[in-house]
Amino acid sequence: FIQRATVKNGLIDLPGGTYQSLIIPPCRYLPLATLQKLVAMRDAGAKIIFQDLPGSVPGLRDYARQNLTLQRLLAGVTPAADVPAALAKRGIHPESFGGTGLKFIRRRLPGEKVYYLVNHTAKTVDGFVPIMTGNREVQLYCPLTGKRGNATVEKHPDRTLVKLQLEPGASLFLTTEKKRSLPDWEYLVATGEPVPLRGKWTIDFQHGGPELPAAETMDSLRSWTTLNAAATAFSGTATYTLQFEAPVTTADRWRLNLGDVRESAKIWLNGSFLGTAWSVPFSMDIGALPQGRNELKIEVTNLAANRVRAKELRGEEWKIFYEINMVNKDYELFDATKWAPMPSGLLGPVSLTPLKKMRY
Repeated sequence: FIQRATVKNGLIDLPGGTYQSLIIPPCRYLPLATLQKLVAMRDAGAKIIFQDLPGSVPGLRDYARQNLTLQRLLAGVTPAADVPAALAKRGIHPESFGGTGLKFIRRRLPGEKVYYLVNHTAKTVDGFVPIMTGNREVQLYCPLTGKRGNATVEKHPDRTLVKLQLEPGASLFLTTEKKRSLPDWEYLVATGEPVPLRGKWTIDFQHGGPELPAAETMDSLRSWTTLNAAATAFSGTATYTLQFEAPVTTADRWRLNLGDVRESAKIWLNGSFLGTAWSVPFSMDIGALPQGRNELKIEVTNLAANRVRAKELRGEEWKIFYEINMVNKDYELFDATKWAPMPSGLLGPVSLTPLKKMRY
């Protein structure tokens, strides 16, 4: 594989990709032909890093001559025990994202890099974050909402700082290329504390089974499995409705925070469909909020587990498969009667956060 490598402008070109450096881990034996190729690549401008030096060539054929040649070639090689430091010395820096804890996948395409970022930490990331691509424009794309735009950046020769705002659980795509004819990315900041939405929630079970529970009214949100036996067994969709007064706080726009949702929610405000929230952080920017009385409608769908549990508690056969023995994760007989009811519906708390646009 290494014999197929070529060096172009200091980069190592191999089938499947181009690389900035080749790291040779500690090894006791190294074929002479391999070392000769590595030295030739180094002399052509490639960055070759040895963590340690091999002791000799493998095998005994022509051992004395081959080993003498290997030792002569190694005389010009200095090992690097600290690989990150050796890479940094050669101008190769890892993607760190400023210690934010963001997880990422990066892919290089002709003329650009594409990043997928996700915030699995418990803290909101809000600030300028470095990517190891110098002097580039960056576009942001939200896979949940379809929102896209040109990011605010600070350009440096060896890196680009990108302004990011990522709540816990949120994700973004970043692309680095020439500036597109896109609007500037909207950066929003909270201008006050979240305002809880309180009042009487009505919950109306729409469709699902094994039967539709009766409609209920609740003063505080909780799992619908706590309402009655029919709701405990229910898997399907229910609609939550709340009449509320708009907060007196002045804001350019508002973010609706649903809190804990089990498992997905479609949202309407005053009869207008806003979108679907099906993953953490279960929040949505809703724009301006009309003064006075408003109506929030949230259609929530849970998982099928509670209905499966109810079927097994009734002794109803549902595992109708051809030549399949259903077992649990421990390869024991599958038994859903041992399950506890899974929390379902809108658990909240639901709140509105005032926002304003910021320029950087």
